[in-house]
Amino acid sequence: MKIILLLPVPLLFALSFAKAQDSLVYWSEIRFESPAEKAALTAALIKKQPDYFELFNSGVPSSSNPRDQFYRFLKGLDLSKFQDKKADKKVKFIYESLHKAFLTKYEAVNLFSDIWKTGYYNCVSATALYSIAFNYFDIPYVIKEKPNHVYPVAYPHDKQVIVETTNPMVGSFAFTAQFKETYIESLRKQKLISNQEASSKGVSELFDKYFFKEELDITLAQLVGIQYMNDGIFRLDNEKWLEATWQFEKAYLFYPSDQVTNGLAASYFKAFQQNQKKDSTHALLVARLSRFAKYGITFDMVKSEFVQAINSLLFDQGKSAELSTYYKVLSRGLKQKELIEEIDFLYNYEVGRYYYNQGRYSDSEPYFEKAFSLRPSNQEVQTIFLTLLERKLRGTTKADEAVTVLEKTLQENPLIKTNNNFNTLLATAYLAKFAEDFENNRPTEGDKYRLLFEQNFGNNKDLNINDYLIGQAYSTAAVYYFKKNQNTKAKTYIEKGLEYA
Repeated sequence: MKIILLLPVPLLFALSFAKAQDSLVYWSEIRFESPAEKAALTAALIKKQPDYFELFNSGVPSSSNPRDQFYRFLKGLDLSKFQDKKADKKVKFIYESLHKAFLTKYEAVNLFSDIWKTGYYNCVSATALYSIAFNYFDIPYVIKEKPNHVYPVAYPHDKQVIVETTNPMVGSFAFTAQFKETYIESLRKQKLISNQEASSKGVSELFDKYFFKEELDITLAQLVGIQYMNDGIFRLDNEKWLEATWQFEKAYLFYPSDQVTNGLAASYFKAFQQNQKKDSTHALLVARLSRFAKYGITFDMVKSEFVQAINSLLFDQGKSAELSTYYKVLSRGLKQKELIEEIDFLYNYEVGRYYYNQGRYSDSEPYFEKAFSLRPSNQEVQTIFLTLLERKLRGTTKADEAVTVLEKTLQENPLIKTNNNFNTLLATAYLAKFAEDFENNRPTEGDKYRLLFEQNFGNNKDLNINDYLIGQAYSTAAVYYFKKNQNTKAKTYIEKGLEYA
């Protein structure tokens, strides 16, 4: 049978099922269970050259070669005697031949690969078997999907030969023109079809509309998705939570229906509920769940899970390497740009704070640099970032290095200009460069940085510049001109220095 998914929703998140949204599953994230399965899915989804026998067999290893066995059997079927006979006779012959050769017992919990092991089958695996045979013999067909059943219909546009996939006593049967006319006339008499509709549409069109009204036409590729969905449900029933998610992901790539999508969400939740350890698997599941925004998953829920992981791994256990792994897995799995930036900020801010509180300032620096680049307006981040920057500059002996660092910081984060602690550092660096250049006989360069200092300091009287440094810089320039007997110019620098100090 085609399984219907009915699962309780875990309590951690509130989930409101809706229609499927795009990009819930990515090819690069698929977990294959064998090289053969990977080859089959790659051929179908990437190369667009599906081998349906291999797809339904899911790369299950076997001591025999069931594919060759099956196609040898088809090759041996002699359909030439049916060339001039009715379509339903041909379909009946194929049905009975396949059923007798390969199918022994109906079992609901079953996969296509079980046919070759035990002969057991369900409606999905039997439909796959007959459909692959119809492909081989170029018999037109569609697959009908009902809420809890699937089956093929051969010659769907005229004879409509139904193939029963659960009860071998029924087998295959075709609708006669007389049956169709009688069925439609009965609906018309019951006023389920209006006289106008009955007269404007043909009998076959009306029959398709009303007889199959609760059914969908699906492709063989979509049937592959249904088998993967069923296998996911079988694994949930066996408490193989993570394995179930792998199968639902593959189901989604073939058939992203509402039922498959809802099953995908439920499998993620169940696996998440059963894996509360803050490890890479937990991170992967949080990332997958983040894609269900239309189902009620918010950014705050994802951030909350990450904050719990930070507190547990870093602040409680001091496992910075494990947190790094968790962060990389989570970040790699997120697809929303805004959420990725939020997670990046949280990680860099909290790890930076962890090292800063331990006095490990060098370790803290790169994390706060990243956090600052992401949230330059955050006052706490600004404060710690500038404190670390000031500590870094204390170890700098050359003024030009300090100027380079500060100007680069300003260029990368223009908002830092609103912080007078930064402006003080920059003005001080210009002042030091001004003095250094005059001391090394570079007056042109020195005056360039003097003007930059005066521009910064003159525009903002709240800057806390050390008076001694001002006096030293302007005195150095005055001495330079005094030694060159340019006393007037030397006096100008002294007066300017006194003005600023």
